[in-house]
Amino acid sequence: PGLSINIDQATKETNFSRSHFCRLFRQQTGMSFTAFLTRKRVERACDLMKKTGMRVDEISNIVGINNTWYFKKLFCKEMGMTVEEWLQANCPSKASMEP
Repeated sequence: PGLSINIDQATKETNFSRSHFCRLFRQQTGMSFTAFLTRKRVERACDLMKKTGMRVDEISNIVGINNTWYFKKLFCKEMGMTVEEWLQANCPSKASMEP
């Protein structure tokens, strides 16, 4: 989840065509490559927010999303709440990490 990777890079690494890779990936995981990668990035971000004192912009860079605004948008879509709401619910003492 920390790599800035996309589906084209993944297909090149595996030597599969894009359609074959997508079909196999969905069969194995039950979701698209992009959805899987987003989920893993958000899970890693949640773990980092719980265990570190890093700011959200630092964490978004670590998980491979260099645009903090976009990271927050993906986080909200994946978790059903904003980063701030998640921090308040899961890390009340760290809710002030937000830049």
